[in-house]
Amino acid sequence: MTLNYQLRQEDAVASNLEYRKSSPTHREMKTRVRLAVPVLMLVLWAYTKNSSEFNWPRAVIYLGIGLIGFFFYPAYFDERQRKHTARLIAEGSRSNSMGPCELTLAEDGLHYKSDICQKVYLWSALDKVVLTDAYLFIFLTDRSAFPIWISDVGSDAAKAAYDYLLSHMPPKGEPQS
Repeated sequence: MTLNYQLRQEDAVASNLEYRKSSPTHREMKTRVRLAVPVLMLVLWAYTKNSSEFNWPRAVIYLGIGLIGFFFYPAYFDERQRKHTARLIAEGSRSNSMGPCELTLAEDGLHYKSDICQKVYLWSALDKVVLTDAYLFIFLTDRSAFPIWISDVGSDAAKAAYDYLLSHMPPKGEPQS
């Protein structure tokens, strides 16, 4: 089975964001960031409450800012991550790797071909496969990925490739050769 697709900058950004979304370290950092503003506002409110009599406007301001931070900062954080990732990908010579690509799913592994390189990955290099509404992401153990836009290959081909890749996925915990 061969998938022909175009690799664009937004595809590379999408694969980085998808990788982060499933990363326990990134989720932990996002939780800490989400709780930082509300905890800070609660501490400031408690400090000012103890240093003077209760003041409703001050309580509403501190606790309101904390609640707004809790509910809206994660979306702001995600958008900042997306913009930062896009800037990183736009730097340097990564634009050379954008363009038409071909990925063949063969019995011995993944055969990748683009204008600048040809690579063969054994099935043991396959780390994770994710199928979303827009993309088929194929993550490898060396932190590289193939972000394949479903509209480039068709939804039936993407689903067939997804099923094929899952059937060749090495079991977790198995030593990589």
